[in-house]
Amino acid sequence: MIPWTTEGMPERCWLTQRRRTRDSSHLRIRESAYCALIFWKAPSRSGFDSLLVDWLTGLSGAHSAGADFSHTCGDESWIVTSHEITSPQWRIDGPHFAPISACHRPAWARIDVSPFVDAERLRHEIESLVSQKSIRHRGLDPVGYLLGITRHDRVTCSGLIGGAILRQRESPLAHALLQALRARFTYGEITPADLARAAAILGLVPEGETHPVVTLPVIARGRLSWLAPRRVPS
Repeated sequence: MIPWTTEGMPERCWLTQRRRTRDSSHLRIRESAYCALIFWKAPSRSGFDSLLVDWLTGLSGAHSAGADFSHTCGDESWIVTSHEITSPQWRIDGPHFAPISACHRPAWARIDVSPFVDAERLRHEIESLVSQKSIRHRGLDPVGYLLGITRHDRVTCSGLIGGAILRQRESPLAHALLQALRARFTYGEITPADLARAAAILGLVPEGETHPVVTLPVIARGRLSWLAPRRVPS
């Protein structure tokens, strides 16, 4: 369970949506060794796919995730996430940098994971993935999740971050994420709930809160195993 809050959330500004970009040349790093995971709560009226994925991953209520490496432009913080937004005049598809005011949800949780991962290495790797224009966003896909289907040129917001974390196998955060993934009955894409469960395993408390993230039961290992073999990424 994630202790959600609305404290500290920036006001949403629709004009900032089109500032989402895969070009980081205008951004500066405030703290090179800083990394926080940000989770956004699902809207009260979510689609069926969102509800199904949330049920499959432990009813965390987490809709999306981002990583804050202290990128700034002027006085505004920017994060890394992945999304697909299309309009007649503009489109973003895949991992990108976004001003924090463009990523508004009903509530959020920000968790500093800097002591548990090499934040600078993680940032460089994710920035490299953002720069690869062939990598695009993978939307909600319950069937792909159940069948354990992944594609190297498609990422979700949490899959982008989680995959990079797992490549730091020696880090405490990677160990916790692997433990969280092994609790699932199958492996498809890394979800926001998996990242949150890793934070819970480490006993982390969101910034500004007094209660840690708490694990909730997921479908027991072995159930529904006929749908797909459970595997953890190498």
